[in-house]
Amino acid sequence: MKYSILFLLACLSTHTLAGDLYYSKSFTSSQKSQVKKCYELDNSFPQQVNEFTSSGDILINGMIHQREGYMFLTKTNAYGSWMDFKPLRCDTRTTQEKAQADKIKHQKALEAARRKAKEDIEAAKSAQLAAKRAAEKKLIEDQAAAELRLINAQQAEAELKKQEQLNKNNATLKKQYARTAKKCISNDQGRVKKALFSALHSIHRPAVINIEDQKVSGMRFFNNIMEVSYSFKLYTQTQFGNRLGSKSEPNSLKDTKDINVKAYGRSTAVATCKL
Repeated sequence: MKYSILFLLACLSTHTLAGDLYYSKSFTSSQKSQVKKCYELDNSFPQQVNEFTSSGDILINGMIHQREGYMFLTKTNAYGSWMDFKPLRCDTRTTQEKAQADKIKHQKALEAARRKAKEDIEAAKSAQLAAKRAAEKKLIEDQAAAELRLINAQQAEAELKKQEQLNKNNATLKKQYARTAKKCISNDQGRVKKALFSALHSIHRPAVINIEDQKVSGMRFFNNIMEVSYSFKLYTQTQFGNRLGSKSEPNSLKDTKDINVKAYGRSTAVATCKL
């Protein structure tokens, strides 16, 4: 067998157990004496042994020295074969040492609690300050946004009024230009008639040239000059003795300069007027 088994529990404990406590072959006499010492100094040690052996044999196969005593590595055969088990722990400190350690532990716990309370207070103050700053920042941002909205609204209102005034001015100007253009093309009749008469030989000239139904088709502006394109209907009348014949649409009139003659259609011309 890999481990040499030594029976120990009978001489160390009076408890009735389901299993026994053994040492491994490599476990030294000095280490075994530490186990005995644990039974003497640590009241919880026999209780641990009783608990561990309640379901089978326990084998101690290693020892680790710790600040408060020892930790013994164990194996159990509770499940039919030896396998690693939880360690036995032994506190070899004296009553005074334990009391002193408990006092130090208590003091450290108090210090940690005070430190944690201080940290919590500082964290609460920081959170409160951060919340205050965030609220102030949001208030400033909201005020700035409100002011910007007001400025934008005022600018939009001013722009709307400006556009309305511009539209009104444009409408007024458009009416003025329309009146001026109408007067311009009306005054242009004499020039057109004279040009049309001049373009024909005297023997082909009608007695009268009539210009009717004048309509403005476009306007252009050059400094203080307005150029008006317009269309109209042309009619001629022939002289018979002391009377004029009926009006008829001409087919003998010719284009000249800006005047474009359309027989049986609408002729066009361009009038120029000063504003």
